[in-house]
Amino acid sequence: MRTVVIDGNNIFLRSCRAAQAAPKPMADHAGAWTGGVTIFANLLSKYIGDLAPGRLVVVWDSGTSAYRRKLFPEYKAHRIPNTNDGPSFTLAKEFLALIGVHQLWFPEVEADDVVSHLARHSTSSEVVIVSGDKDFLQLLSGKVKVYVPGAEDPMWGPSRFNGTYGIPPEAFALALAIAGDSVDGIPGVPRYGLKRAIKAINKGRRDLEAMYEQDQGLADWRSVIERNLSLVDLSQDIDGLDVGFVPLFKLTAEGDVAWDALMAFLARHQMVALQARFQRATYGQTTVKSVISKPDRRPDRALFPEQLSLSTG
Repeated sequence: MRTVVIDGNNIFLRSCRAAQAAPKPMADHAGAWTGGVTIFANLLSKYIGDLAPGRLVVVWDSGTSAYRRKLFPEYKAHRIPNTNDGPSFTLAKEFLALIGVHQLWFPEVEADDVVSHLARHSTSSEVVIVSGDKDFLQLLSGKVKVYVPGAEDPMWGPSRFNGTYGIPPEAFALALAIAGDSVDGIPGVPRYGLKRAIKAINKGRRDLEAMYEQDQGLADWRSVIERNLSLVDLSQDIDGLDVGFVPLFKLTAEGDVAWDALMAFLARHQMVALQARFQRATYGQTTVKSVISKPDRRPDRALFPEQLSLSTG
């Protein structure tokens, strides 16, 4: 059975940006902006069709991480709070509830940590994380894959990552700790980008002490690197975090308890095309070949093209 874990804020904010760029704004008769929700719903339909989840969960952010702020008060201090309590988020959450999608969010816990917990502790034979956030690539394993929306070849596995970046996924957090992350306000070692950080890691045979011995420039920044590693490493559990049980996924269909409420919701917000797809029972279906069937290939390791298409969360 496959569990699909969707990084809700990452995908929904991408949907909102796409809707804002549309030539004609989408709104219902009451003036509520529905563009972001409509695109989000259409993307979700594609993911359901492509990935065929046995279990499906959307994870939302609920403020900045309390434990990361304790480690580093400047963490994400320059960013606008990324929460899920605006009108558009409320519509998206209502839509998901009506179509039978499980949702999770926790106060002062970032979605990254919840997604990581779900991926690492799932009893499913395969977990697919849907997100454009490159931090999740560190979780790749024989069981965990990452699906990058919008990419020509969206599915990432461990051998593809190793072939592209030249290190195994579990070493990626250290590379990020050295290079830093300006998006999250995490300063790295001066003059060390991701490529140079990876070279230093491989020179030290992926051993911290050996890396410091080989590179005095990194040894001088040891405290910063190890603090950053605590900020970017997703392999640890958050104390007290209990994500509970992710139920089996069943998309709402005609005759189900939530059907009438779903139809009323779509009619009220004038989502005519979406309503028709549910009525025809074509929502959640795909007409393209599933990306799951593509092998976990090894691209040219001398190139880093995928870096340009991945964001940080």
